[in-house]
Amino acid sequence: MLLTPLGFIEGELVDIADSYEASLDAGDPISATVHLRTDIWRMYEQVDERLEPADAGAVVCLRGATVRMGGRRLRLDHLALFADDVLGFTLSARPPL
Repeated sequence: MLLTPLGFIEGELVDIADSYEASLDAGDPISATVHLRTDIWRMYEQVDERLEPADAGAVVCLRGATVRMGGRRLRLDHLALFADDVLGFTLSARPPL
């Protein structure tokens, strides 16, 4: 379970595929999006040498994510969460609210 400024987030942690093509073959939209973002940064670097994009945003990918905000819940098939949005985590069972 992850603690974020929005609330608690639970889900199955999934690995990012090795490439954009592998993401598409696996039917993994989150992994494909992460690769696409990286490829776009690389494209900007080639367009203008003066541009120095800083893509240091690590991403946590979850499948079957549930976001709990107060008494409300939001369920998502896939969720990419930037690692700097994670305030804390626990590996234990979900505490009762």
